[in-house]
Amino acid sequence: MEHQKIQPRQGTTFVAMLEGQPLAIASLLTGIMAIACAAIFIKISTTEIGPIATISHRFWIAIVPLSLWAGVERLLRPSETSSNPLAVDEWALLLLAGVIAAVDLPLWAFSLTRTSVANAMVLSDLAPLFTTLGAWLLWRQRFDTRFLVGLAISLGGAVAIGFGDVQLDAQQAWGDGAALLSALFLSVYLLTLERLRTRLSAPVILLSTSTIGALITGVIALVVEHQFFPISSQGWAAVIGLALVSQVLGQGLITYSLSRLSSGVVALSYLLEPVLSALGAWILFSETLSLFNEVAFALVILGVYIAISSQSAVKD
Repeated sequence: MEHQKIQPRQGTTFVAMLEGQPLAIASLLTGIMAIACAAIFIKISTTEIGPIATISHRFWIAIVPLSLWAGVERLLRPSETSSNPLAVDEWALLLLAGVIAAVDLPLWAFSLTRTSVANAMVLSDLAPLFTTLGAWLLWRQRFDTRFLVGLAISLGGAVAIGFGDVQLDAQQAWGDGAALLSALFLSVYLLTLERLRTRLSAPVILLSTSTIGALITGVIALVVEHQFFPISSQGWAAVIGLALVSQVLGQGLITYSLSRLSSGVVALSYLLEPVLSALGAWILFSETLSLFNEVAFALVILGVYIAISSQSAVKD
């Protein structure tokens, strides 16, 4: 399977470059907003069941709406649905994406039960670095100076957001390590999805990965965790919200955006999660924001804007 290089295009303005891409960018930003809710759902769910069981419910509950989405898309756009059999390497990538999802999301959920949210967020902020490096090494993608400047600014702002609340505690080492591994797996996951989006639709990819993830995490949760099903309506609401909002809507829109946007800029957009969470708390709960946090938020937003407006962000 031949891989295309993402190279800067000379003589293109930002507006011209993004012509025809507003849907992909809107999908990405909406997906990030939906993903930002995951930490809240996981925190609620893990008061009743373990992190692996929580993610297992996220996967299997999502299968039904993803099946409906894939079926509707096939009916409405049959010409865009490939009937040719997948190549061996494409099947391998699809299986890899499912296995990574089954490892990455439980790791993230586990980290939230063993370390502070600030520690987990700061360590997970390294995902854009891993993704950019992986795209360069594996797919030979090239990123222009504007993208790299945006990456540096956003990472600086994201680290600053959680730096004041970061705790250095040996007892939290397992949680910190899980958050770091989760960032690494997320980068591999996005690189894999980017390659799959050249052939398969977003709901088909997510349906496959969710099915694989549900099988793997379900078996593990039944073996190692004492409680599989939530015991209250609040617990069920949390796992259903996690599945519908974060998995179907969030991951679905983000996967869709990978058909037109590079995995590097998609990973970078994940840095908007703490910004959106804090703004939501400010609007809903009247939580105050310090001047330092406001400056850090501004840096993240500025960096993401610079990166997403670079010529490396949009595929040819």
